[in-house]
Amino acid sequence: MKKDNMEFKITYIILLTAIVLEGFDVFLSRGKDSYNNLFSQGVNPSVTFTDVQDNTIKIPTEEELLAGKSNFEIFNYYVTNQKYIMHAGGAIDGHNYTNSYETLKAHYDAGNRIFEIDINMTNDNHLVLLHGWAENDYKYKLGIAYNEDHPVLDYETFKEQKLFGQYQTMGFEDLIAFMKENPYSYFILNLKGDTRDNNCYEAFKDIAELANYDGTILNRLVIWGYNPSVVRKALKVFDFELIALSYSNPGYMKKEIDSNDLFFEFVQEYNIKAILINTDSYNKDLVRYAEENKTPIFLFTLDDANIAKNYLDNGVAMVMSNKLQN
Repeated sequence: MKKDNMEFKITYIILLTAIVLEGFDVFLSRGKDSYNNLFSQGVNPSVTFTDVQDNTIKIPTEEELLAGKSNFEIFNYYVTNQKYIMHAGGAIDGHNYTNSYETLKAHYDAGNRIFEIDINMTNDNHLVLLHGWAENDYKYKLGIAYNEDHPVLDYETFKEQKLFGQYQTMGFEDLIAFMKENPYSYFILNLKGDTRDNNCYEAFKDIAELANYDGTILNRLVIWGYNPSVVRKALKVFDFELIALSYSNPGYMKKEIDSNDLFFEFVQEYNIKAILINTDSYNKDLVRYAEENKTPIFLFTLDDANIAKNYLDNGVAMVMSNKLQN
């Protein structure tokens, strides 16, 4: 009798073990869908079952990511997802302000998408990428010999120069060619010298003509509106989609925009896409107004990462920099 009981118990244990193993085998064979159903009430399991084909995740290319988006949506994507605007094209080999082809290409290839560049005019009225014609510009920003008798070069002579012995100078038509080759590049135009304020209408007209009034180029240029007059003159030439407006402490701006209320009325009326300020003009009221109007603030110019981070953490959308990169 005891022997029969022992045999029964052994048989019972074997059958029970087989049932449990069979059930577990069925559970595994159902894969991760059954497993996910088991934890469908929001429980976070410590183990997940992943099919072999799920081990690789395809990361979309920039082209795929931005496909179908409008020009402004693409620009806003970079404003939202990048921190730095490359000042004067960005530094190259320790040189700032070159506005050269090499610096644009190097920083674009590194992933930077929004640039600030200086626009000036030669003595035969051609637009070029250049900060200035002063002796200090020649010495520290161009690295070429200064001729006191003929400080402003003609276009052909300027184009023949090699900045610091190795970098290519750029005319505005060269910038247009660069933009065609690098379709996600955006440029804030900082008009200098004779192209600024009083003569800016002629400069904008030249820019539009050089681009053959092509919106795919002109709408990737960010017009730096130093004051309301510059904004209006730009819009007489072309309906530029991207216009930024300079902000200074109230009292230093044109009477038309010399308070936060007036300034942001102009922002709304002219559909201003960004506000440009220096560190002295930063204040909490400006940040509050900008956030209410959903208008990003661009701050210039900082090369200290910690200082830049402080502004970026406190309402500034992007910081212009020679050295800091995205």
